[in-house]
Amino acid sequence: MAARDLELFGALGGVRQEVFVLNGTNDKVHDQSHYPRIAHEIPRGRFLYMPTDEGNRERCIGAAALEFARVAAAQGVPQSLAEFEKRIR
Repeated sequence: MAARDLELFGALGGVRQEVFVLNGTNDKVHDQSHYPRIAHEIPRGRFLYMPTDEGNRERCIGAAALEFARVAAAQGVPQSLAEFEKRIR
């Protein structure tokens, strides 16, 4: 809640690295519509949607991080997560 006044939109165009934005749940703080929008605003942004229950959000993101750790950066999305990538452009 402390970050609710932070405005990312309009400020992400300068990010030059490839960035993977992940989401899988919606709650009063995490509006699902923001995540693809954030990824789209980053020039090399990519969006993965991994549906999960709110109680498993941290486990889901941790599992995705583990999969990314198993591949070289040049590979991009690990094959095990490819089905979760959504077109944003």
